[in-house]
Amino acid sequence: MLIPECIAELLMTRESVVLPGFGTLRSEEVSASIHPGENSFHPPAKRIYFDHSLTSDDQAIQEWLEKNKGLSAMQADTELKNFLRELMSALKDK
Repeated sequence: MLIPECIAELLMTRESVVLPGFGTLRSEEVSASIHPGENSFHPPAKRIYFDHSLTSDDQAIQEWLEKNKGLSAMQADTELKNFLRELMSALKDK
């Protein structure tokens, strides 16, 4: 599936990825931490969270699909719409 790969790559370079009409995945940098009592540490990471209030399309997914997968604008839009339809269907079934 193209969209999950796209989202993963976009979140590596951007702070957010909009799923049009659905919400936004946002990333937040988490600093490394040391836990001397546990003799452990956690490396720096990114925390991903979902914000359902931001739904306007920024076209980042479609542009990524066009540039990296060679899809036309219409194909990219169709791919995204199909993914969002499947996502909504899967969530309704839960």
